[in-house]
Amino acid sequence: MNKHTNIKRFLISGLISLFIFVGCKSENGRKQTIGWQTYKNITDSILHSISDQDMKLFIKQENETYKQVIDITEFDESYMTFIKVVVTSEVKIYIEEPYSESGDWINEYVYVFNQSGKLKLFIRKSSFFNSNCSDGAVTEKEIFAVEDGELMKESYEIFDENKIAIKDTTNCIFNYRFKYPVYMDYFEIPVVEKYNNILSR
Repeated sequence: MNKHTNIKRFLISGLISLFIFVGCKSENGRKQTIGWQTYKNITDSILHSISDQDMKLFIKQENETYKQVIDITEFDESYMTFIKVVVTSEVKIYIEEPYSESGDWINEYVYVFNQSGKLKLFIRKSSFFNSNCSDGAVTEKEIFAVEDGELMKESYEIFDENKIAIKDTTNCIFNYRFKYPVYMDYFEIPVVEKYNNILSR
């Protein structure tokens, strides 16, 4: 075996190793970079297939304390916010539904975290009357993805009670766009901090 043959084999071996390394890097990159649409699909699938009985339920009371709801069928307590938590092998979903005394609106805030507890997706959904752009209830839904530590709006839609999109919102009145918290870390959510031993089961 001459010197040139050794060099040739060395180069071929090096190129093969390089391709394997780059392939592994690319595969790892794909695993770590999951798009917001994928998180949305996962969330939709989970929420459409799970019942309240399969979630962990809590309330935020007027004195800013939290309490677990054991039996939803017998629940009749007053509260400020109703909370639902779903933990799967893929995501952690945290949902807040503030109490509407008038019944004119229903707001829902859905936070979707990855396995390590970092916020990846936020969905704000609001259904309400008195919009001035429809005789019945109107629903608006916007989805935000987290990019570089900031919420970036990815989609927005507004439709009437017949699921027909409202194209012109010039005369619409949005009286129920209340402030909402932004939880970037699942484990820093107050109810999770208090009930983490229950939620991690």
